[in-house]
Amino acid sequence: MKCDTVLGLNFCHCRFYKGMGWEFESHDFPNVKRFVENAHRHGVRVLAYVQFSTLYYETMLEEIPDLADWAAIDENGKKRTYHGDGYYRWMPCMNAPGFEPYLKKMIRIALNEGGFDGVMLDNAFMSPCHCSRCTALFRGESGAYDPSYRQRRENPLVNGLAGCGSAVCRTGVDTAPIKGTGWTIQVGAPTDGGRRLLEEINKLWQPELSIQAPATVFAEVKRSANTFHVHFLNYAKEPVAQGARIEIRGKHAARAVCTFAAPLENRLSSPVAAKASGEDVGTFELPAFREYALLRIDCPTASESGRPAASTATP
Repeated sequence: MKCDTVLGLNFCHCRFYKGMGWEFESHDFPNVKRFVENAHRHGVRVLAYVQFSTLYYETMLEEIPDLADWAAIDENGKKRTYHGDGYYRWMPCMNAPGFEPYLKKMIRIALNEGGFDGVMLDNAFMSPCHCSRCTALFRGESGAYDPSYRQRRENPLVNGLAGCGSAVCRTGVDTAPIKGTGWTIQVGAPTDGGRRLLEEINKLWQPELSIQAPATVFAEVKRSANTFHVHFLNYAKEPVAQGARIEIRGKHAARAVCTFAAPLENRLSSPVAAKASGEDVGTFELPAFREYALLRIDCPTASESGRPAASTATP
């Protein structure tokens, strides 16, 4: 590390998570933390290396027994492996319910407990997946190609950094002949950049709207001003029983109104007012549905919050 300071280097990246599962890799975490602390003593900032596109199943299966459900499927129905011949490295399906939350957990550990100043996501790309989830999303609601599928499937985790002021896409700053496709984190002084970065990504990853639904349900949320559009897709054969729940937080959220759209089989014809479940918290309980459901949630603005509530139905 003294050599780095003599050479004038002021930041580096350090191994943290290689895709082998945290239970396996955490055994070396004390050594990693000591490296970061030593770097900071010499004024060197450190980015945590986080592997994005690899599932090393030999070690990770012990921690995640259903890891096979996280693997991308190729056009022949087989698990997709890294570069085709890396049989020991499964490629992930980005629509697998457990994959993205797991990566987010890794990033939070790096910034909260590891003392890192930022994160470097390696191999932040994905290959086509032909699993039942991705196939259903590709076909959309009409059974034909859905043009918005491309937008939904391309790096939902990485593209979320677009709203983070501490992240810069390398495609915008690279001058090399071959442009990078990942993100670079701009970090501040040692021990400070990671804290600021975590504050920003927590805002991105803890949105005003949260969803509770079975693991077989894929939920997509789009927001426009004070309106949320929520699309539920059930890729299991069994219908989703009543009990899926949407919670919305924020000022005047308890006055939000939800409109159910086709083809929710048991949809209500009239808008439904949110149930207040706490200060500035409103909830909606969904009726049972079989394949997919579309909902629109409208939140009143500050100027609208004082108006009398419209007549609405209740579930």
